[in-house]
Amino acid sequence: MNVHAYGASNVNRFGLETKRDIIVRAIGAELNSGAAALGYQDCLFTNGREGVVAQCSISELRERYYVIDVVGSAFSASGLEDCVITIARASDGAILKQQSLLSCLRTGNRACFSAIFDNTNPNDGIKVSITASAAAQFRIDAIELSNADYLFNFAIVNKSYIKDLPWTIVLYRSWARFSQVDCPFYIVVPNQDLPAFVEAFRSELDAGRIARMPNLVTEEWVFDIGAITIPEHFSGWQTQQIVKLGFSKTRIARQYLTVDSTMLFTKPFDFRRLLKSGIIYTAANRTNRHDFFEYFRRVDEKGWLNGNLVNISESFNAICEFMGNTTNDTNAYVSCTGMFNSELAIELESYARGRGANGFVGLILIAPYEFAWFGEFVFSQRREQFIPHDPHLMTLGHSEEHARTLSEGTMRSEDYHMGIMLQPPASDLCDPERIFSMVAEGQIR
Repeated sequence: MNVHAYGASNVNRFGLETKRDIIVRAIGAELNSGAAALGYQDCLFTNGREGVVAQCSISELRERYYVIDVVGSAFSASGLEDCVITIARASDGAILKQQSLLSCLRTGNRACFSAIFDNTNPNDGIKVSITASAAAQFRIDAIELSNADYLFNFAIVNKSYIKDLPWTIVLYRSWARFSQVDCPFYIVVPNQDLPAFVEAFRSELDAGRIARMPNLVTEEWVFDIGAITIPEHFSGWQTQQIVKLGFSKTRIARQYLTVDSTMLFTKPFDFRRLLKSGIIYTAANRTNRHDFFEYFRRVDEKGWLNGNLVNISESFNAICEFMGNTTNDTNAYVSCTGMFNSELAIELESYARGRGANGFVGLILIAPYEFAWFGEFVFSQRREQFIPHDPHLMTLGHSEEHARTLSEGTMRSEDYHMGIMLQPPASDLCDPERIFSMVAEGQIR
């Protein structure tokens, strides 16, 4: 069953050599009758087959991170959540990556599934296996391996829950409608919510309201990849902050934008506007520390610090002190969208551990403000990479009056914003489908 010889090599999207490996079919996974007549002499059709359908071994991997591309075609999204790609170390069988094919799904690419893994023991080989469900329908032509630090250069990430599913659907629809440059869209949900999200988006696809599925992954998977243990007492609010920081450790995207479910894109969006020379901006503005904190004291805004409710200026001041900021300036971040560079986020976690905190979890235990932690780390510890950008990317609608103007179709986002962002009570008073219809019709821009 092992394949060590490679076929043709080519240069991949990172300018690195790609190795192409012909799969080995497992027992019971022979070609369909008529496949040769269709011109597929060396491929595998999985229609109706269940269990391990393909596997191969690849030897002599000398680099740390690799991308596995499954070349072929996915004919339907059905059953893909129950199909799995497993990458294991050849020497002892230790699993390096295990992921559902639904979360690996690619479109507009010769690869139908892609996954990145950490080759923890360079010079060792790997064993790749693909398990199919009876409901899945896809074709595998070959498996390609390439050396890359990240799967994508940019991605959009939404953390959602079952209660926000109606809003998440219209968020994704609005992004699909207005996105001008293709990029992956990941939705992270609790494991128990995944079936409902899969079914809802599959219905969207079948009805023609979307052209492709988003990449659906579970928060448990993100935490497992990042070796993150969530305390039992953590609220959903705290957990979603860890997801936003911890997504960096999946190595899915070199940089990513996080968006909330109750947001809608209302005008053409090109993610490259968030990059400067290919590097994502920091969602923060440089500001005078005293003036920034004095504002919060004056309006008496509350926040959390070490489990206690205090004036939020104390929370932000503690973040500054943790980062060793003794200057008169700080980063000012107050919004709900986050711009993250994965390398910097990973460095933030390492810095936190060096200061005695338990990584991302330890930071959120001190003060549950993920964007402030990231922004202050870049500002104080990686100043040369601090490229400030107005953190407000969406126009806020939060009051009953905002709900009324939205329902009437008279609310407009700011010219320099890319859409609208709703918060309670407005988000509780508005119907997601109605709001999206008005966006689609151009009433809300």
